[in-house]
Amino acid sequence: MREERNDHRFAEQLPIEIRAEDEGSAIHVPAMTADLNPAGLGFRATQRVEPGSRVSFELPLGKKKVWVTGELRHVKEERSRLGRVYMHGVAFDALPIEVRDAIELYCTRHSMPIWRLKYRQSIDIITRASEVVRNLRGTRRRLAGLPAQVQVNGAADADLAQASGLMILEEVSDLGARLIGAVPLQPGTSITFNVPGATFSGTGTVRHVQALQSSVAVLFSMGIEFDAVPVSVRSWMRRFGYGKTEAPTGPAYVS
Repeated sequence: MREERNDHRFAEQLPIEIRAEDEGSAIHVPAMTADLNPAGLGFRATQRVEPGSRVSFELPLGKKKVWVTGELRHVKEERSRLGRVYMHGVAFDALPIEVRDAIELYCTRHSMPIWRLKYRQSIDIITRASEVVRNLRGTRRRLAGLPAQVQVNGAADADLAQASGLMILEEVSDLGARLIGAVPLQPGTSITFNVPGATFSGTGTVRHVQALQSSVAVLFSMGIEFDAVPVSVRSWMRRFGYGKTEAPTGPAYVS
């Protein structure tokens, strides 16, 4: 049966690098997947890729990586205080059955369990009030949902150097940020990161690490404390009145 575009897409955040070809030229665009199924995916990037472009990229599915190609069907600009962000939609070319099966298994056995782990469906008011009282973060965080190039400062050994690379900048505040990657950075590690194509960057220290594990793959959520408040964060956080309030809930992006 022919799959239609409106088939269910699973929410999934993966750092990827898109190779886009248009009119004989090729560009490489750091991006973050937003949703995925065996027929296609959506990705967010700070660089616009024009509809009709041919795209190809390596898709990490836990321990397995698959190479896929497709056509970019649509693009939409989104508002973001970290700069211009574009949401793209890609339709895959015909995939081998084993690749389709690998994507489907990854979505059902990893994407959905991790989404439920990160975003609770509901909570009673007593538990919520207790969490607010215990919340010592002090500042509100806003979800960013963008790829970030991470570098470990003073990486003298191979393991630390390997940890450097493309990760997901999930959320940010005027005091810190949260990164998600496939390689854990131990508490106390000093890092520098930047969002390709945006004017946002930061330097800080890893304070805690949490494993997000399913039966298929494991990712690591890392809390970063800034050494100094990035100017770009400080300006828009204060301009729009984001002071010492409780962190937001639900999978919303910076808007």
